[in-house]
Amino acid sequence: MMINELSKVERKKLKEEFLDIGKTDIYRKAQRIFFIAIFGAGFAILAISMHIFVRASILNFLVDGFLLIFTLFFIYRTSLIKRHELNKFFIEKNKPKKLQL
Repeated sequence: MMINELSKVERKKLKEEFLDIGKTDIYRKAQRIFFIAIFGAGFAILAISMHIFVRASILNFLVDGFLLIFTLFFIYRTSLIKRHELNKFFIEKNKPKKLQL
């Protein structure tokens, strides 16, 4: 069973449990990069619209376009990393316990 099959409430509870444990370094770093990438995407869209208004050179559009493409890539990848970490925690949590003899 994967995290996508859970209800919204169960996912939220699982995320809270995951954040309460101490092993969330990768998740927190991915979340920080995610928010920086969102800011970068907003900045790139604002810069592209400003360059359209000012009628800037094509080089400005290329730089802003690369910024937008890379920030969208980082948003996508960090979302996958965060989902992967939550899935890993969910699988470990629901793994059947082995009996010790």
